[in-house]
Amino acid sequence: MPENAKILSFSMVSQGLMDLKFYDLLPEFSTLKNKLQLLKVDIVKKTGCTGCQKRRVEANMFKDFLSIVQALDASSMQKFKEYYKIDKLMLNVINPQTKNVEFKII
Repeated sequence: MPENAKILSFSMVSQGLMDLKFYDLLPEFSTLKNKLQLLKVDIVKKTGCTGCQKRRVEANMFKDFLSIVQALDASSMQKFKEYYKIDKLMLNVINPQTKNVEFKII
């Protein structure tokens, strides 16, 4: 049986962040729920290019989400994979020593 592997994408991130069950299953991500609410408020209050601000918010949320994913312990990672119905998670990460983007499979 082929393994169900998926690359972490922003659509996966937004799916999790918009689902309250996700926070119940993985409380490690609850800080992002609060941050997301705060950033939405900031976007409404600011003037200027809202499209640019939206992209910045999305990039920051993706980066924070990725940091939490990489720090998950084995049981939490298993819950994460079960939530997304995947066997393996693939990540594009920057190697801090070489500064190159590397492909990582969890």
